[in-house]
Parts: sequence; C-alpha cells; structure tokens
Amino acid sequence: MKKKLLLAVVCIMLMSFGIAMTGCESGETYDAGNISCTVPDGWKALSSEELFNTTTDSSGEETASEEDADPNSIYLYKGIEKTEDILNANGITILYLEDYTFGGIDEMKAFYENVKKQKPLKLENYEWNWYTGEQMDGTYKYAILETVVDDDDSIQINVVLKNGDKTISMDDKDVKAILESVKITKSDK
Repeated sequence: MKKKLLLAVVCIMLMSFGIAMTGCESGETYDAGNISCTVPDGWKALSSEELFNTTTDSSGEETASEEDADPNSIYLYKGIEKTEDILNANGITILYLEDYTFGGIDEMKAFYENVKKQKPLKLENYEWNWYTGEQMDGTYKYAILETVVDDDDSIQINVVLKNGDKTISMDDKDVKAILESVKITKSDK
C-alpha cells in the first residue's frame, strides 16, 4: 500500500522536473498498454522507460527499450524538441491504478502549498475530482485530478500549469483534448 503511494508521488514529482525523451509524435493516440490518450499537435508523449531509462548509443542518439515500459503511465510534454526542454516545459502525467485501496490524491496534498479544492470537472469520458496547488513559492503550479472507475480502479492526472515562466490552463483546447481522450485500454475493462 505504501509502495504504491510512494510510486505515484515519485512519478508525479519526477514529472515536474523531467529527464529524457523520444516518444510519440503529435496528433496520434498514445497507448501505454492499460491507459491511452490523444497527443495534440505541439505535444510529445513518453513512456516510463523513455523517461527513466534512456541511454545514449554510439551515434549520440537517445534510446529506450519499450519492453520494460510501465503500461499504466503516460508522460506528455508541451513544446519539447530535445531532452533539455523537459526541464522548462509544461506537462501532464497520467497514471492508471488498478487498486484504489492505497488512497487517492488527497493524500498527496501535503506536497503542495496553497492547495485549493475545485468543483468536479465533468468531461465526456469521466467526472474528475481535483485541486490545484503550488511548489517552490509559486514557481510550479499544478492541477491534480482523479477519477475512480468501477469502484476499484482509478486514473490520476498531474497537470503542470506553471513551470517558471511557461504556463498552460485547464481551459486550453489542447489540455482539454488530452483530458477528454484519456481512457482505460486494459482488455478486461
């Protein structure tokens, strides 16, 4: 139970700072295995393997094996072209959790400052409970969303609304397109 919470928190925190990339191009549907979403123009999707286990080959190209990628997570970044861009980009982390018993996003509020609960967000796919919060005296601002599916599975999303001087909004057309396209693709759901 604590391991799953820690994993979710670590994934969300790493999303804020990012590390590496190759991923899915804009305009495509990205399916990690158990969860998928649309990747609008100007965005790039990364698997967990690309983000956390990228190596550089002899030609200087970054590579990652998709065989070990987590089928339950998607990492999206706006406007990135090279690895270094992730550190200054807005992003969205999508996590599918098969066991909701470890707790939800409310347990992560302690990681944020100026937490504000928001009215539920009803989209075409799900109804999301969410709140906003900040880190590092407002340098980073987030929207943290969650929906529970079939009483035992959940989807949690972290939207980096502000990263330094780069901002996006929950009302942006591309952000809404991503959120509305999120769906569980696991075969038994």
